Amino acid sequence: ELRTPLYGVSGLTSLLMENPDEKKAHEYLESLKFSGDYLLALINDVLQLSKIETNEVVLEKVSFDLRKLIEGIVNSLQTKQKSNSNNVHISIDRVVNSTLLGDSIRLSQILINLIGNALKFTTNGNIWINVKCLESRDDNYKLRFVIKDDGIGIPQNKQKTIFDNFAQVKNQNQEYEGTGLGLAIVKKLIQLHDSEIYIKSEENKGSEFYFDLIYEKAIKGQEVSLNTGENLSIGTSNFYILIVDDNRINQIVTQNILKKKGYTCNIANNGM
Repeated sequence: ELRTPLYGVSGLTSLLMENPDEKKAHEYLESLKFSGDYLLALINDVLQLSKIETNEVVLEKVSFDLRKLIEGIVNSLQTKQKSNSNNVHISIDRVVNSTLLGDSIRLSQILINLIGNALKFTTNGNIWINVKCLESRDDNYKLRFVIKDDGIGIPQNKQKTIFDNFAQVKNQNQEYEGTGLGLAIVKKLIQLHDSEIYIKSEENKGSEFYFDLIYEKAIKGQEVSLNTGENLSIGTSNFYILIVDDNRINQIVTQNILKKKGYTCNIANNGM
C-alpha cells in the first residue's frame, strides 16, 4: 500500500529531472501531486488506526452545533459533490435544537468518511444525511445518523468485510479507490462510543449506513462557541504568522502557500 504511491513519487521526480517537454511536465506534476496526496492520506489513516487500536484516543467533551458541523462537512466536500453531479440533502430532527456536548472531531471524522464515500460511489444521484432523535432524556439525546445514497451499492458478499483494514469497493473511475482504511476507522471510532455501525445495500441500488450515538445536552452556561480556526475570517490577510518547523522543505512550502494568500510570515527553525 505504501510502496505503490511512493514508487510513483520517486519515478515521476526522476522523469521531471530529465527535463521532459513542458506538456509532459505538467502531466507528471499532476500525477506526482496525486501520489503524494494519496501517500499522506494513507499514512494519516494508518497512524489514526494505530492510535485507536492502542487505546490512545480519548473522547473529548466539547460543545458544538450539530447543524453547523454537518453543513461545514458538506461544504468542504463540494468539489467531490460537483465532479460527480450529486445533490446532498440534510435533515436534522427538530427536537435537536440545543448545542450538544461530545467529541465533535471524532463525529466529523466518521461523517467525512461516510459522506465522502457516498459522493465518490454515486454519479448524477442523491446523498441523504438524516439525523433522527430516538430518545430525548433530561440530560442527553440518543441520535440515529443515517447516510444514504443511490449509487453503485455494495455486493452482498462484500458487506461483511467492508469494515476490514484495506477492504475496497472497486470504482472504475479511480486509479486509487481511497486508502481502504476509512471504514475501518469509522467502525472503530463508533465502537469507542460503545455503539456499532450497520449497513443496508443492494448492488446498483445504493447504500445506507446508520449508527446511534448518545450526546449530552449542553447546559446554557456551557453553550460557548468553540474558538476554532473555522470561525476566523480566513479571507482577511491581516494576520502576522510565525511558521515554526525544523524541516527546511516544510518551511518553504508553508511560507509560499501563505505568501500566495497575502499573509506576512516569519520563520523559526525550532520551538526555542
